[in-house]
Amino acid sequence: MRSVQPTGPLVNSEFYPGWLTHWSEENQRRDGMEVANSLRRMLEAGASVNFYMFFGGTNFGFTAGANNYGKDYVADITSYDYDAVMDEAGNVTEKFALIRKVISDFIDVPHEDACNGCITTQRYAYGKVSLKPITTLLSETGRTTLAYGVPIKSEKPLTFENLDQYSGLVLYETELPHLEIDPTVLTVNELHDRAFVFVDNELVGTLSCKNNITSLPLSKGWGSRLQILVENQGRINYETLNDTKGILGAVTVERFNGEKMELKNWLTTSFPLESEMILPIIGAYKKERASVDVMTKGKILRNGPVVFLGEFKVEKLGDTYFNPTGWGKGVVYVNGFNLGRYWPLVGPQLTLYLPKDLLKVGNNSLVLLEYQRANLNDENGEYTVTLDDQPQLDRNGGV
Repeated sequence: MRSVQPTGPLVNSEFYPGWLTHWSEENQRRDGMEVANSLRRMLEAGASVNFYMFFGGTNFGFTAGANNYGKDYVADITSYDYDAVMDEAGNVTEKFALIRKVISDFIDVPHEDACNGCITTQRYAYGKVSLKPITTLLSETGRTTLAYGVPIKSEKPLTFENLDQYSGLVLYETELPHLEIDPTVLTVNELHDRAFVFVDNELVGTLSCKNNITSLPLSKGWGSRLQILVENQGRINYETLNDTKGILGAVTVERFNGEKMELKNWLTTSFPLESEMILPIIGAYKKERASVDVMTKGKILRNGPVVFLGEFKVEKLGDTYFNPTGWGKGVVYVNGFNLGRYWPLVGPQLTLYLPKDLLKVGNNSLVLLEYQRANLNDENGEYTVTLDDQPQLDRNGGV
């Protein structure tokens, strides 16, 4: 710093004890001793230091952002634990003790037990929660309860911004023309960020801008109604000013001569999936007590996202961790609060932090909107998740 600024204060305004993590990559960790030694060198030089982050916390709901490295879009995980000095739940870590020791060599610190890596918040494993499938997103009931406003007709697909929608899902529907070749190739240009493609409510494939997969084969006989369900996986929160979501370009199918035929005349339905939209679903189910049949191929959901509802009883309040092992990708709500996105198929984050402040003594509700894979026990026919007393942020995908 002195090479470019000979005088003035020495300040490290962002000293990283860890780093943020994206889906599909290893959880970012930084050695505690390395952090402590770096801090010592700065203090010896007379510098002021600001930790980023000292306490990371959680990207609840849809607040997890994303980065854009060139054309490589990468979405942040729900946890913002950051491998920080204090963990996601506010517990001190090994780094806390190491940093405290360094600081104590420069100034007086309270003579309290540094509590190296101890747990300072009460945590409980509330155990297994059984879930029932109560509606599907693409059904009439699902559209009525989860969609915002009425479907909008347009010649070309509308973006999330056209719909004044922050996050969640947008469904694009149109009629397929006569397919001149079998199979043809469907291409979604400028997709942001991820899409599930259906024909007549039957899943035919998944597209992803991150993986540069924007085309898939379509065969004659699959049906006539094309449905593209686009997910906003998180808005870029650094450098990029405009991060438009949805389908920004043309949707085409290939003709016999190799030309591309653009599909037009779209019906667009908005699914913001905000917390206040979940409570009516719970109320409707408690009134009707009706569940739905879930069509799967293996455990893959064939007919679109499914809403699952469960209840669990709490006698003593404490922090816990939602564990969706065996599920695919989706969003979880506890007592109507959007806890965030889960994606155990890719990791590294498995569990989601559930603070005691969101719980109540007695019955609590848990709603999953699962996009692609259900955790069905083949022996007893149950769908389950668990509430654990330990976080798991370092899992490298799997089922």
